[in-house]
Amino acid sequence: MGGSLSADLVGGLSEGLSEEDANKLWQQCDKKQTGVLDRAQAKQLVQLLADDTCKKLSEKIEKLQEARKDGAQVDAFLNAFDISGDGKVEKYEFIKKAMEGYEIHVDDDEQAEDEEAEEAVKEGVPQKFEDCEEPAEPPKKKARVEEKAPEASAQAGAGKELQEVLKKRMEVAEGSKEGSFKPGDKVKIVNVTKPSGVAFNGMVGEVKSWNAQRGRWNVKMPPIVVPTAVENMEPVAAAK
Repeated sequence: MGGSLSADLVGGLSEGLSEEDANKLWQQCDKKQTGVLDRAQAKQLVQLLADDTCKKLSEKIEKLQEARKDGAQVDAFLNAFDISGDGKVEKYEFIKKAMEGYEIHVDDDEQAEDEEAEEAVKEGVPQKFEDCEEPAEPPKKKARVEEKAPEASAQAGAGKELQEVLKKRMEVAEGSKEGSFKPGDKVKIVNVTKPSGVAFNGMVGEVKSWNAQRGRWNVKMPPIVVPTAVENMEPVAAAK
C-alpha cells in the first residue's frame, strides 16, 4: 500500500471520523476491493496513527514546558479554583476543584471551553455546597451566596432540572437510542450531575460517532472525545 493512506484521515481515528471520511479511509485501505482489512493494512494504520500521536504529543510537551514559566497559567489555575469568584481560593473551593480535576490547557480553544465550563460550575455553587458534611464556607460568604439563591429557589431549580432530564430520557426511550443527533452536529453539554463530569456542562462540542456498546454519542471537545448520553446533549444552532 506504500504511501497510499492519508495521514490526516488516519490521524482523525483518535477522535473519530465522520462517515464520509471513514469511507474514504476504507477505500484507501481496500485497494484490491476484497472487503476485508488484512493484517498488513492494519499494521500500516497502527504505524501512521502512532506517528501522528507522537507528533501531537511532542508539540504539546513543548507547549507544556513553556507553560511552566507562564504567569498566565498561574492566573488560570487560581481562577479555576476560585469557585465563588471573590479573588481568594479557600479550603472548600480547593477541595471541590481538586476532586473534579484540573488540566493545564496550552491551546486557546481548550482554554476558552474550559473557562466556559468553569462558569457553569460556578453558577451551580449554592445548591452543590449545601450537601457538604462540614460547613462549606465562612458565614459572610455563605450569606452572600444565599442572597443570590435562597434554598427554596435552589430546590425548585433542581426539581425543574431533574424534570428536564427525565423528560429527555423518556423521549429517548420512546424513540431511537441515538435521538435526533447525527455526526457533525454541534451540541452543548447540559444537566450532567456526576462530580466527575459536571465541569463539562455548558461546553460545546461536535458529534463524531455513535458508541453502540455504551449507548452514547462520542462528542469531540478538544483535546478529548467524551462518550455523552443523549439526555445530556442540546443542539446548537449553526452560525449564520
